[in-house]
Order: sequence, then C-alpha cells, then structure tokens
Amino acid sequence: MSVFRWSVVGLVCLGFGGSAAAQVGEPGLQSESEPVTTIPAPPRAYPARFTERPLTLPALTLRGDVGFQAVHFDLGPMFSDFSTGLGTGFGFGILDDLEVGLGGSSIAPTLLAVYSSAGLRGLGGVTSPEEARGFVQPELYGRYRFFASEQAEVGAEIAFSFPTDDADFGLSVAVPARLRFGESFALDLALAFFTTFGEDIDGDLDPLFSLALNIAPRYAMEVFYVGLETGFVMSLDDPEVTFIPLGLEAGATLALGEALVLDVFAHGGLPYLLAPGDDDDKALTEIWTLGLGARIHFGLAP
Repeated sequence: MSVFRWSVVGLVCLGFGGSAAAQVGEPGLQSESEPVTTIPAPPRAYPARFTERPLTLPALTLRGDVGFQAVHFDLGPMFSDFSTGLGTGFGFGILDDLEVGLGGSSIAPTLLAVYSSAGLRGLGGVTSPEEARGFVQPELYGRYRFFASEQAEVGAEIAFSFPTDDADFGLSVAVPARLRFGESFALDLALAFFTTFGEDIDGDLDPLFSLALNIAPRYAMEVFYVGLETGFVMSLDDPEVTFIPLGLEAGATLALGEALVLDVFAHGGLPYLLAPGDDDDKALTEIWTLGLGARIHFGLAP
C-alpha cells in the first residue's frame, strides 16, 4: 500500500514539473531574468555632420542646390564691375558609388567648379539688371567612387560644360578624394584636368588646357561646419599663368527627420589671390566673391 501511495505522489510531481516547464518554454511567456532585446534604429540615409558625408550620394538620394553670389573686381577705371548671380543645380545617387547631376558636388569639388563663371555652373544666370542673362555655364557631371573605407574615399569624375554666350564647350576629368581624421576633421582633395574648345580671332579651333588642384580642409561639429579652399589653377599652354586662390565656407546642417538633411551656408573667396608667375608677384585682393546658399538632401529609398 505504501509503494502505491509513493508512486502516485511521484506521478503527480512529474506532472506539475512538466506543466511548469511547458509554460516557461511557451513563446508568449518570458522569464524575469532574461534580458529584453531591442531592435537598433536604422542608420540615417545621409549623414548630417558635414565631415562624415561620403564622396558620392547614397543610392536613391536626391540633392538640390540653390545659391546667390556677388562678384567684384576693380582693376582700374576701365576694368571694374560688380555683378550678382543666382544658380541652382542637383545631384542624384544612382548607386552608392555612382552619382550624376547638374552643377557639381559639394564634397571634394574642383577649384574650377568653385570659381568658374562665378560658380554658376548649374542652371545659373546673372541677375544684375544691366547684365541679366541666364544659363551662364550649365554643366553635367558624373562621379564614380572606386575606393571607400572609414578613413579614405577616392573616385573619378567627368563633366561637360555646354557652350553659351559666356563660355565655350568644356570637358574636365578629375580625381576627387576625401580623407577623414575622426568624425570632426576631413580633408577634401581634387586634381582636375580641364579643357575648353574655343576659337581664335580667325575662327579656328583654339583649345585651352588647365590643371587645378583643390586642397580643402573641413571641420564640423554636430550642427556647424567650416572649411577652407586653396590650391592652384595653372594654364598648361602658359604655365606662368598660375593662380592660387583662397576661399572660406561656413554653414549649418539641420536633420529634418530620417530622410531629410538641410544645409545653409555662406562663402567668400579671393580667386586670384596670388599669381606666382606674375612679375609683380603680389596679392590680388581687388577680385573677390561673396555668396549665400542652401542644399537639401532627400532620401527616396523606402
């Protein structure tokens, strides 16, 4: 009789133990000792911090640009002028490593892109009343990034500028690069070969060839950024015609949601600050530019 009783007690205990184990193993129940897992938020499609941005726009990212610029030069009574202009452009990331657009990228731009035709390389025009005209130098570009790491990115760029009343047909080939030193410092570099297909006084084709190097250190905080532009632009037809410019850009970046980043900025420059090949070899401060602009980046990927 005692053996039967102990057998019943053992079966009851096994039954309760199996039931409890089944309840703990049910997917809807969780032990208090188990850690609660959370799903990390996806990274922002386009970095807000200026120095963390890639050399090319990410896939399905659209950038729009608009800028106002004033140009002043005073080289004597017969050579002085002050004009204003308004430019706009865009860029689009087809792939993470391939970007196309109108105007030019703000990451590692060439010096020719910064200073040619007062920076109006998109659908830009002169707004000064006495000289008002549009489409000063429209330019299409394509940029491919063939190397990318956390510290460095290198690419290749080709651009075509279309002939207008102010500019001849042009072709440029460049190697842009961005080097990063932490999250706050970056160095943008761009070596560019540029040619324009103009005509001489007899109407014959007279191409001009130039070489330019842009050296642009950048510093950025969470919101604000500042950067310099310098280097050289040299005529390959006459190497004595060489200029060393100096420019400054400062702005703020605003993240407006996960897919929208806005830049507002101001810039100024002395495009012909030094001319090493000039006999006078002095600083030329009578030619300067000032401008304001905005860029918006919008991620179209779901």
